[in-house]
Amino acid sequence: MTPFPPVSSWREACAADASLAAWHGPWSIDFAIASDSETAVFSVLDGKPQPNTAGEPAFTLAAPQAVWRKFLQPIPPRHHHGIFAMHYRVPEFTIQGNQLAFVQHAHIARRVLEIGKWLALGNQPPVPVNLAPRQGPRPAPNSQGGYVPVTIGGITHQIYYETAGTGRDVLCMHTAGSDGRQFHGLMADSRIIDHHRLVAFDMPWHGKSPPPDAAVPGSWRLNTDFYVELIMGFMAAAHLDKPIALGASMSGEICLELAYRHPEAFTGIVACEACEKIERRQTSWAAHPRSTSRCSFRNGSGHSARRKVPPNTRKQSPGTTARAVRRCSMATSHSIPATGTPVSVSAGSIPTGARCSC
Repeated sequence: MTPFPPVSSWREACAADASLAAWHGPWSIDFAIASDSETAVFSVLDGKPQPNTAGEPAFTLAAPQAVWRKFLQPIPPRHHHGIFAMHYRVPEFTIQGNQLAFVQHAHIARRVLEIGKWLALGNQPPVPVNLAPRQGPRPAPNSQGGYVPVTIGGITHQIYYETAGTGRDVLCMHTAGSDGRQFHGLMADSRIIDHHRLVAFDMPWHGKSPPPDAAVPGSWRLNTDFYVELIMGFMAAAHLDKPIALGASMSGEICLELAYRHPEAFTGIVACEACEKIERRQTSWAAHPRSTSRCSFRNGSGHSARRKVPPNTRKQSPGTTARAVRRCSMATSHSIPATGTPVSVSAGSIPTGARCSC
């Protein structure tokens, strides 16, 4: 299958893949990847990829060869790095068939595509867990931690935070569904901590910040006003004096809101992957009881559900964040709060305006 590797070797690599083997279970799925008129079908029976058999696909990821060639580049161009980015931003890419089945098995399809990419780039199995593995051991920060109380709307939250370095404070805000451990790499980087004091806190219900007393399980919700009040309350409780605000994706967007509402409270703003307004920010796939546990949370497939309930997956420092801090880029901007109405999802449709966030 052009531009992918031969289907036989691709299936064999999937059958031998350690990541897919770790996700085995009492479930089965057949799906296809189509490039123009050519189609490769993959079958997973009782959680095990089959090297020689394939049935009728429940869903198909389809795109012209030109789109797949961009996806298969070592460093793909914008919007071509993953299936969700292509779904939302590349019109030629389509997800055909049973949409709910795709949502439930998106992590499987994504790994199969990673395996295909590894082979297409001329590499041999086994396929590493990460196609861009870390160079050397993970750095360990020399950080200190503690808790401060932050009261919002009469409810007190015990907020955990960590600090590392000396110099101007940098307030590090993690992405949706993650926690302050995202910044451990930056906290171990002498180029940063020799001149800056990084302060990373875990939002309520995330990391080491527990739910407030008597909180109803699953009741965590986040809106713009609460987010801003939480940040300003933490800054006061932790005695931060005009820090540099640093965030990416969700926290990058709140950086714009902080610049708009409280410009006097910050020395600078580093807003990565931020946008002043995004329609339908909340992805309704998250609310579907047949997709939430497998796709959004356990395997971290990238749905905005992670804003509602923290998953068990944890991401590390985004490269964009690291580069931004090293440049010490600072900017302020007016912001329009993100708005949007969740839309329903069924077995036959995907909300076309929904957006995945990190």
